Amino acid sequence: MNIKNFITTSLLLMSSLVMAHSDLDQSSPANGQTVNKPLNEIVLTFTQPVKLVQFELVSSDQQTVDTNFKPTLEDKTEFVIKLNSLDEDDYTVLWTIMGGDGHKSEGDFSFTLKQSKHSNHSNHH
Repeated sequence: MNIKNFITTSLLLMSSLVMAHSDLDQSSPANGQTVNKPLNEIVLTFTQPVKLVQFELVSSDQQTVDTNFKPTLEDKTEFVIKLNSLDEDDYTVLWTIMGGDGHKSEGDFSFTLKQSKHSNHSNHH
């Protein structure tokens, strides 16, 4: 009986530790998305509250785009990073989060900005 209780408790503790790590739930723009309108912000939504400790937006020529990002001090599930005007290009977002247990996790996703300059003028003849 003691061994059963020990195993059960151990499994519960291990499963809660595994569940404690947050992942990127969704992003806007989404990974692989082509955006056809001006992009004012990037939104990252995580599965659990975390601190966003690093955020980089990198263009196709490996230049870091200035976003005025500041690491957060409070745990949140959603982060909105405001953007200045972006040129048409392929971009990669690199992020690093820190969970409540101090564990860091990082990831990335990519999107394409391809604004249609003629969309407002078509069918106006």
